[in-house]
Amino acid sequence: METSTSPTTHPRGLSAWQRWLQHPESERLHRALFQVHLWLGMLAGLYLFVMSVSGSAIVFRNELEVSADPKSRLFRLVEWLVDLHTNLLSGDTGRRLNGIGAICFTLLCLTGAVIWWPGITHWRRSLSVNWRSSFARINWDLHNTLGFW
Repeated sequence: METSTSPTTHPRGLSAWQRWLQHPESERLHRALFQVHLWLGMLAGLYLFVMSVSGSAIVFRNELEVSADPKSRLFRLVEWLVDLHTNLLSGDTGRRLNGIGAICFTLLCLTGAVIWWPGITHWRRSLSVNWRSSFARINWDLHNTLGFW
């Protein structure tokens, strides 16, 4: 007797979705998304650092501008940080690059969520850090846990 399976069904009767829910690390999509996440993270690291630092500084823009003389270095520094944060010091081109950076960051978050998924049976364990492990494992657990939250 011959059994046939559809292209979306695994020989054991599980669909691709069910296999991913159970054992995501064995799926090709998981490995491909890991590579996308890795390289997007490497490329986005500097961009996110610049956006975070400049954004943190310009939170106090109003207070600094009120207390500073418009001709002072502090006033010019704040204006420079605002231009860096909003336009990457490049006008409309920088604003477009910021849009691309935001899309990349969104993809980074989405791919991170997909590759973080440990499977139905292990998801709670993936939200904790085993402090008695090696430095590399603690670092990995921290990345996974903090990235999730």
